[in-house]
Amino acid sequence: MIRTIIAALFSLLSLLPALAASPVDTAARKAAGAPALKAVFTLNGAPGSLLMCGKMFAVDLPEMKIHFDGTTQWTHSVPDAEITIVTPTDAEIAQINPLAFLGSLRGEFNVSDLSGGNVRLLPKDTSSGIDEIVALFSNSTGWPVQIRMTSSGHTALIDQITVTTLDKPLPPSTFTVTPAKGVTVVDLR
Repeated sequence: MIRTIIAALFSLLSLLPALAASPVDTAARKAAGAPALKAVFTLNGAPGSLLMCGKMFAVDLPEMKIHFDGTTQWTHSVPDAEITIVTPTDAEIAQINPLAFLGSLRGEFNVSDLSGGNVRLLPKDTSSGIDEIVALFSNSTGWPVQIRMTSSGHTALIDQITVTTLDKPLPPSTFTVTPAKGVTVVDLR
């Protein structure tokens, strides 16, 4: 569920270029032209952040941190003090990488505009596990400020979203992890 929620956040940020004909055209241009993006948000009340630069990303949540440098993914379960390192398959990348998930969104979801430039995504395949995603956009910035995803009867709320475009790409080291002492490393590469 947490991977689906994170992917929904990523994908909606990445989806902006696909919505260029809709009222969020300004955000689409900003997202497409940004060397990197930073988003801070709350996920069901817990603070989180996201950095994206090309196909690389880093997510920071209280219980989970995920880094992907384009090849290797580090998933740190904070409560378990464990980092799992994998070289994800294309199918695994499609579940968590925002750009790969975007590709599946374009083909697997119907996107409809709601009032005020807000969007609703409904899966074409009802067995996808996602019932609905609704994104609310700021009229002044064009960036998403709230994303509500309903999945198998559960609702996740990504709220208080603030997106910032960064002037230059982030260094690749931003998207890698050096495990701290006391953290168990499970290397599945």
